[in-house]
Amino acid sequence: KRTKDMERVEGLHLLKTISLHGRPYKEAICKSYGVEHISNCLSNSNSQKVQLASQQLLNELARGNPNYQEQVYRGFVQLLGVPLPNAQRLAANSLRDLQPLVSSVHPSIVANLMTMLRCLQLEVQEEAFALTKLLISLGKKDVILESLVSLLKPQVHAAAENTFQVVKEHDINDTGAVPWHVQQAASARLILILCRGKDGHEIATHLLQLNVAEWLLVALGNLHWMDSRSQAAKALKVGIMSCLSCLKLYHILRWV
Repeated sequence: KRTKDMERVEGLHLLKTISLHGRPYKEAICKSYGVEHISNCLSNSNSQKVQLASQQLLNELARGNPNYQEQVYRGFVQLLGVPLPNAQRLAANSLRDLQPLVSSVHPSIVANLMTMLRCLQLEVQEEAFALTKLLISLGKKDVILESLVSLLKPQVHAAAENTFQVVKEHDINDTGAVPWHVQQAASARLILILCRGKDGHEIATHLLQLNVAEWLLVALGNLHWMDSRSQAAKALKVGIMSCLSCLKLYHILRWV
C-alpha cells in the first residue's frame, strides 16, 4: 500500500508539472476525466501526501482553465461532505480561493459545509468557519444562519443511526460524543464568532428572529456534551446579549 501511495504521489506531481505548461495541457487532463480521478484520490486515500498532491493539482487545473474551472469547483464542493477530515479541510481551503472566481454559489455547498462541523479537529472547524464567513459575504447569510440554528436542535434519531461508524471516522470514539453533539457545539461557537464580527449586530438580530435564544438554551442543557454547554453559554452571554436590541431574550432568561 505504501508503494501505491508513493506511485500516486509521483503521478500527481507529474501531472501537475505537465499542467504548468499551459491551458492546452490542463484541458487535455480534464478531457481525460482527470478532475474525477484526482478528486477520487483526494476522497478515497488516507495518505496525507496523496491528499495534498491531489489538492495542489486540482488547484492548478482551476487556474487559467475557464472551460473546466466550474468542474473543479463542483468537485471541491462534493469533497466537503466526505467522511475524511483532512480531505474536507483541503477542499474548504481551496474553495476559499476558488469560490470568488466562479459565477455562482453551488446549491449544495452550505449543506456539505455543515457536515464539517461534526469533526472535533480544530483545524477542520477553522477552515469551515473561514469558508462560512466568505459565503456570508457572497449573499448566503440567510441559509447559513438557518442551518446553524437548525444544528442547535436535538437530533437524537439521526445521531443514533451509524453512530459508531461516524464517530470512529472522526477519531472521537473515546470521548462519548455523537456527531450532532459536536455539530451543536461548533454551531454555537460559530454563532459567537459571527456575532463578534463586523456585522455582528445585524447577524444577532437576524438570529433572534430565528429563535436562536431558545435553541441555545437547549444546547445549554445538553448534559451529554460539556462543550455544547460551554459554547452555548458564551454565545448567549457574549454574542447574543451584547447585540440584543429587544426584550425578547430577557423574558426568556428571567424564568431560567
